[in-house]
Amino acid sequence: MERKRRRIGRIGVVSAFAASLALWTLLCFFYMFRRDSWAAATFLPPWIWLLPGLLLAVLGFRSSNKRVFLAVVLLWGVFLCAFSEEPWSLLKSLVRSGVKHDIAFLAERKSGGGVRVATLNCAGANIEAAAEIAPYSPDIVLLQESPNRAEVDALALQLFPGNAGVVWGRDTSILARGVVTQTPAVSQGGHYFSETQARVRLANGTELEVISLRLQPPVVHVDLWSPDCWREHAADRRERRGQLIVIGEQIRTFPPGLPVIVGGDFNVPSGDAVFDTLRPGLTDSFAAAGKGWGNTALNDFAVSRVDQIWTNSLCHAFAVRAHKTLHSDHRMVIADLFVDKPLTR
Repeated sequence: MERKRRRIGRIGVVSAFAASLALWTLLCFFYMFRRDSWAAATFLPPWIWLLPGLLLAVLGFRSSNKRVFLAVVLLWGVFLCAFSEEPWSLLKSLVRSGVKHDIAFLAERKSGGGVRVATLNCAGANIEAAAEIAPYSPDIVLLQESPNRAEVDALALQLFPGNAGVVWGRDTSILARGVVTQTPAVSQGGHYFSETQARVRLANGTELEVISLRLQPPVVHVDLWSPDCWREHAADRRERRGQLIVIGEQIRTFPPGLPVIVGGDFNVPSGDAVFDTLRPGLTDSFAAAGKGWGNTALNDFAVSRVDQIWTNSLCHAFAVRAHKTLHSDHRMVIADLFVDKPLTR
C-alpha cells in the first residue's frame, strides 16, 4: 500500500510539472504568433498566466526535486520578460530620474520642440473626468466618450486661455493650444467606431495631424472552456483590425514631413496583433518610452493598456505615463514628445 501511495504521488508530481510546462509552451506560441483564433487567450495580459503556471509548479514541488521546480519557475520568468511590458516599464521608472527628464523636456518644450499630449476616456461624457487633465498642462488633448460641445469648449478655454482650438465630436474630440482645423475623417463614426481628425497648429508654429479615436467595445468574457468564447474573440479581432486598416490607409495619404499623432481608446490590450496594421508607419509611444504601470483599464484595477498614443517617425516619445483618475473608469495617458522638423506657414 505504501509503495502504491508513493507511486501515485510521483505520478501527481510529474503530472503537475508536465501540465505547467505544457501551458508554458502553448502560451509561448499564442503570444508569439497571436493568430486570430487564439485571441481569447491573448486578450488576457501575459502576467496573469503566471498564476496557474506557478500554481501547478508548486503542486509538483518536493524537497527532492528543487532543481526541476526552480527550472520551471525560471521558464515562467522568461515568459514574463518576453511577453509582458510591465516589468520593463516599471524598471525604467526606477533607473531613470524623473526630475532630470522633466527638466530636459520642459527646456525642449520652451524652445518649441516639446509637445505634451493627453488622452482620456471620459466615462460617459463626464466633464469632471475631462477636467482632471488640467493639472498636467497639456498642449494637445484627445477625448473619448466626450462631454457635450459647450462643456468641451469651456474646458478648452480653461486649459488654453486666449489660444484655444477645438474640434468636437459626439464621441471623440480634439483640443489644443493653438488653431485646430477639422479635416475629413476616414470614418464618420458610429456605435462601434468613432474618430475625429484635425490639423493642429500650435502656438509655437508646430503643425501636426491628429486623430482621436475610440474603437469598438471589446468582448470581455473569458470562459475559455466555451467554443463560443474563442469564436467571438476571433471575430472581434478581425472587426477591429478592419477599423485600424482604414485608419492606416488614411495616414498613408498625409503629406510627407507632417508629424502625426493617433491616440485614444483602442479597446484592445497592448501588443495585440491588430496593431500590426499601424506599423511600420507609427510607433506605440509607451512601448518606446513608457514608465511605471502603464495599464489604463479599469481605473481602480488597471490590467490592460487599452488607451494609447501612437506617433510617426517625426514625433519621438520622451516619457509616457498613465495616471489614475477620480471620475473616469479609465486612467489617462500623458505623453511628452519631441517633434522634428515642424511645418510652419
